Order: sequence, then C-alpha cells, then structure tokens
Amino acid sequence: MLPARLPRKSDKAEKRCVACDKLLFRKFRESETHFAARECCDLACANRARKGWLTVGEMVIQNTAVNQETGCWEWQAGRDPKGYGRCWKINGETLAHRIVYADKHGPILRGMVVMHSCDNPCCVNVEHLSLGRPIDNVVDRVRKGRSAAQRGAANANYKSGRFVGKSRRRPSRTVQVYWDALPKECVCGSPAEHIHHIMHVNGQRITKDHWLVIPLCHRCHNGSDVSVHALGGEMQFLEETGHDLVHRSILNRHNYEVKP
Repeated sequence: MLPARLPRKSDKAEKRCVACDKLLFRKFRESETHFAARECCDLACANRARKGWLTVGEMVIQNTAVNQETGCWEWQAGRDPKGYGRCWKINGETLAHRIVYADKHGPILRGMVVMHSCDNPCCVNVEHLSLGRPIDNVVDRVRKGRSAAQRGAANANYKSGRFVGKSRRRPSRTVQVYWDALPKECVCGSPAEHIHHIMHVNGQRITKDHWLVIPLCHRCHNGSDVSVHALGGEMQFLEETGHDLVHRSILNRHNYEVKP
C-alpha cells in the first residue's frame, strides 16, 4: 500500500523553534512552503519571538518591585484572582513563581507545588520559594494559623453561645411566637437557655418537630454527663432524673392551643 504522500527532503531537515529551541515538525496538511516559512512551534512562542526574547532573569528584573520590609520580589505584571503572577508560557509553566523556581532548580515534577515561606502569592524571590507536596502546603497553612477556624467563637456561624449552621432551617414566625410563650425555666428549676427538640416518642426516633419542644438549661441539654444528649434520649433522661420531657412538651403545646 502506498503512503499518503512521498517523503521530501524538507522532512529530514532539522528545524528548531526560535523561541523555545524545540524541534519543529510539519503539521497535518501543512504545505512545504508554509512549513519553510514557519519559525515557531505555536502561537505563544510566536508572540514571544515577536516581542523579543527575554531570559527569566531579565523578565524578573523588568516586571518586579522589591518590598524593602519583607524582601519579596512582587510581580507587577498580570496576576490571577488569587494574586499569583502570570505571564506567557515558558517550559509548560504560566505561573511566575513556578517559572522562576524551575529556572533555578530545574523542571518541577508533576503533582508538586511551589510554596511561599513569606505567604505572599505575588512574590517571585527564589529564597522565599520551596518545593513540596500538596499535603505539605496544607500542613504549612495550618501551622501558620491561616486555615479557617471551625470551632468556637472564631467560627462565623457561632452566635449567642451556640453554633447555628448555615444549613439549619429557621423556624417560622408562628413557631417563634410559640417558643416565646414557653416557660422560661428548665425542668430542674434553672433558667432555660436552649430549646430542645424531642427526639424519641414511645422509644422510636421521630423527625424534628418545631412544635414538640421543651426549654432546658445548658446542663440538662448537653452540658453535663446527665444531659439528655449525653444520655442518648428522653427515656434515658427520665430514668436518670425522673423528668418526663415528652409529657411536658405535649402538655405545653396543649396549654398553648387552648389558651384564650
């Protein structure tokens, strides 16, 4: 079977890109005349060749400003939304700090990240850059206290002494009026601090019902070893303390409905 076309002399001639110095090969259906005139392997190299060739060191000098306080070489050209410097592609990299690190230490292995010791995304100072795995970057973030706090008052969802998740459904106005009408004392006689939703009726788990609730203090709710949540339900709380939370919640709702 004959080949698609006969070999030509230009196929054996070695030709390299003027920007990245890689070997050039004829593209599919590219004419011999067009291939002879082409000097770059792709559009990015053509743009670089048109602007003039710059070494990585010259590029850093022209596009950075030195921060005298921190010693960072801050990238002044284009940046992405996260603050990292970006430029045209060099050796497969577009992030400025990765380009500078690869020029100093060699190619970066796949899956590795270049970390900043100064925590300044736009810095391209080689002395502030180090290579690591993604997990190393996470550990460094946690060690420096830059990760989002998920517990305690530091969390944005921690309000009025109790955690209120964003996904929690707020009670309606009618239910809120009912809650305001409930007794202000816990079953133990202490001032009520929480609204407890009944979890079990007749030993069976039920869906949360905003109308089947009872006010409790912090100790009886979840602040001690004998609280209803620590014991695992209302039946265990009844056996431990003698207070029937289910009966009291039903009685409170009945008194509210028949109240003139």
